[in-house]
Amino acid sequence: MDQHTLDKLQFDQVRRCIASCCACSLGKTLARRIEPARKAEVIRRWFEQVQQMEAAAEGDGLPPLGGVTDIRHHVRDAGTPAGLDSHELKRVSETLAATSNINRWAASLTESTPLINAIAERIGDFGPVAAQIDRAIDERSRVRDDASPRLLEIRRSIEQARQQIDHVFARLLKQPRIVSALQYPNPTIREDRRVLPLKTEYRAEIKGIVHRSSDTGATLFIEPAEVVQLNNAIVSLRDDERKEVSRILGELSFLVHQNGAEIIRALDAIAVLDLIAAKVRYRTSRDGVCPEIRDDQVLELPNARHPLLLELSRADDGREVVPIDAR
Repeated sequence: MDQHTLDKLQFDQVRRCIASCCACSLGKTLARRIEPARKAEVIRRWFEQVQQMEAAAEGDGLPPLGGVTDIRHHVRDAGTPAGLDSHELKRVSETLAATSNINRWAASLTESTPLINAIAERIGDFGPVAAQIDRAIDERSRVRDDASPRLLEIRRSIEQARQQIDHVFARLLKQPRIVSALQYPNPTIREDRRVLPLKTEYRAEIKGIVHRSSDTGATLFIEPAEVVQLNNAIVSLRDDERKEVSRILGELSFLVHQNGAEIIRALDAIAVLDLIAAKVRYRTSRDGVCPEIRDDQVLELPNARHPLLLELSRADDGREVVPIDAR
C-alpha cells in the first residue's frame, strides 16, 4: 500500500490512537511504526494474539509494565569506552527490576495462549543484574559509600578531614580578634577550599594563603595555615574518590554490556506485549471486534464505524457515531 493511500486513510492518526493505549514508551514507539500487513496469515496471527491476550487478561489482567522504560540506548552505550553514569545505570536497574513483575505474570499463562507465551519466553530474569546495580547505587542515583571497601575508606577519610577543618574554623571564629578582622563572620568557598573573608587592612592577623581578593580589593579570601594540609588532603582524596567511582561505574556498565543482547531481546518482546495489550484496550473501549480474514478478497464490513470518528466522539460531546455497512 503506497504512502498516498495511507495518508488518505489517515493511517498515522490511527497508529497514534493505538499508541495512546500503550502502557510504556516501548509499546508506543512500536505502535507508531505499525505498517499494514500484506499476507493474510500475518493478519490472522495478529488477531489471534489479541484474542489470546484477552484470554490471558481474564486470569491475571494485562501484563504489568509499571516501571518499564526504553533503556535500549543505555544498554548500547554501556559497551562504549565512556560507559554509563550513575543516573543511567539507575534507570537500567529500575527497568530490569520491573521485568520481574512481567515474568511473574507470564508464569501464570497457560497452554491456551501459545502466541503470548512465545513472546513472554524471550524475557529473561534480570533481577540479579538489577540487584548488583542497586547495591552500588542508591535511590538518588548516588554511588553508595559501601559500593566498595576502597570507596568507603576514601569517604571516611574525607569526612574526618572535613571535621578537623570544621574544628579549626570554629576555634578561629570564637576569637574576638579574628572576628573583628573579618568582613562577615562566616567562612566561604573559593577554588574548592574553605576560606575566611579578611579585611585587607588586617592581613597580618591570620597566617595563611590568599586565594583571591574581592573586586573592590577590600576583602582578602585567606585559607588559614592550619587547614592548608587538610584541604590538600581533601583535594587528593576527592581525586581518589572520582577514580574509584569511575571504576565502579565501569564495572557495572560492563555487566550491563555483558547482558546487553538478552536485555535488548527482552525489551523488544515487552514492546510487542505492550502493543498487543494496547490493541486489547482499544478494542474493548471502542466495542471493536476481530474480523474474519477471508481468502476470496471480498471485503464485507457490517456496522462499521470509522475509528477517527470514534475518537472525535469521545473527545467532543459523546455523540453517537452512526455505523455503516461496507461491501
